[in-house]
Amino acid sequence: ELRHLTAEAHRLDMYVIVDIVMNHMDNEFYFEGHQYSQAEFRFHGTGSQREYQLVPRRAEAELFDTPAGKQPYMDFWLNNTWDPEAQYEGKVYGQWGESAWDNGHGTYPGSDFHHNGDLKDYFEPWEINLGKIYGTMDDLRLESPRVQEKYIAMTKALIASTDVDGFRVDTPMQVPLSFFKAWAPAVRDFAKSLGKDRFGMFGEFYVTPARYATMTGRGRDNAMYDTDTFIEGPATLKGGIVYSYYWYTFTAMVYGQAELSDGLPLAYESEASMMDIFDPTTNRSEYSMWNFCNNHDNWRMQAMTG
Repeated sequence: ELRHLTAEAHRLDMYVIVDIVMNHMDNEFYFEGHQYSQAEFRFHGTGSQREYQLVPRRAEAELFDTPAGKQPYMDFWLNNTWDPEAQYEGKVYGQWGESAWDNGHGTYPGSDFHHNGDLKDYFEPWEINLGKIYGTMDDLRLESPRVQEKYIAMTKALIASTDVDGFRVDTPMQVPLSFFKAWAPAVRDFAKSLGKDRFGMFGEFYVTPARYATMTGRGRDNAMYDTDTFIEGPATLKGGIVYSYYWYTFTAMVYGQAELSDGLPLAYESEASMMDIFDPTTNRSEYSMWNFCNNHDNWRMQAMTG
């Protein structure tokens, strides 16, 4: 059905962008000892405070038969084998554009999921990248090359089977940047092999500008603003769906700060030194942010006007 919809849209000279989610899955397992309660975030740890074992919520007879035995998911598998020397691969970024390296030891590297507990502190770099969102969505171990390969294969199959033209990426701020450094170029190259020379990838940037600056284009951290330096590796997302215009207008209306009413140029100016907006496929700088003026997650503009 989606292929037929896409074909009809293309006949009408329209592009089709679909929503994809890579950060999380369903709620098929719980953290040991916390079937009905919140699991405090753990990072490495020892003894009774080390990262959690994962327990399927369904009976074994209801699980899938996979190469990894009985599993809650067909393609992504949990593994409760603890490796006391294992570390997380690569670095992660926080809300202020700061980077964090893993200096500890001990985790479950053979698992396709994070075993760290629930996400509560959105301003702690490791927690926002590894924690289980809302305590209800199983969090994929996307820094793992094994999991990256699975997701890249799935994404290629989606493009080939449906002929879509781009992705709106859900919650990219909770995904380690190393995933996008592997996934984005692989997807672009595959799409190009199908004749889609400028396949779109836009993130849901419900996060600080400093964080989405790390995953726009080649990316900049908070030590790179106003410079010609970038985070190592290839370009990632083309841009994102951002709230800067909305929040400038919100502040102007709700708090009576009229100087912030012209939100669009203010949003552009405030982010210009942070973002890498150069597109090597066109050899020009292109501001590709989609600025919300209304969104279901926030107050409606009409409500703000009284």
